Amino acid sequence: MPGFALEPDRRYTLADYQTWPDSERWELIDGAAYMMSPSPSRGHQDLILELAGILRDFLKGKPCKPVVAPYDVKFDDHTVVQPDISVWCARHGEATEEELSVVVEVLSPSSASHDLIKKLALYEKHGVPEYWVVAPDEKRLICFSFIEAKYSAAYFDAGEFKSEKLAGFSFDVEEYFKSAAE
Repeated sequence: MPGFALEPDRRYTLADYQTWPDSERWELIDGAAYMMSPSPSRGHQDLILELAGILRDFLKGKPCKPVVAPYDVKFDDHTVVQPDISVWCARHGEATEEELSVVVEVLSPSSASHDLIKKLALYEKHGVPEYWVVAPDEKRLICFSFIEAKYSAAYFDAGEFKSEKLAGFSFDVEEYFKSAAE
């Protein structure tokens, strides 16, 4: 139960979101408020940290930086989310301007449908170049690449995961899941 009362059928804004208690994690998608699950499991966190480390090592010295949640990604006045990992790259050589290049969500039983339906539609609507979904139960990664105004999915159960947006970025899928479990 939230620490404050939400009004039914109200479309919330970023200004509303910014007044909500820090003790609770929320996301706002097209004005609808979604309370985030309790803290992620240890396995969920291990997968996030392992992938964030792989990204950090690859991006060192490049104009992109990975950021782990909680971190607000604001799309408009009615939409702010906290993906598990977001990658921000300098906009065409401008050191002060960054653009969202990749978002990553690690699925958990309580968030899987939200991540695979609502967030997929949200990221596609806003043209996020890549949306990576880590599915721990299947030991699979899905890369949704934004091509010709819609997402195209590639599935990685084994072998090398490759990113189109982060040129040259790849890692062994089986080794990733094994390392995260150690």
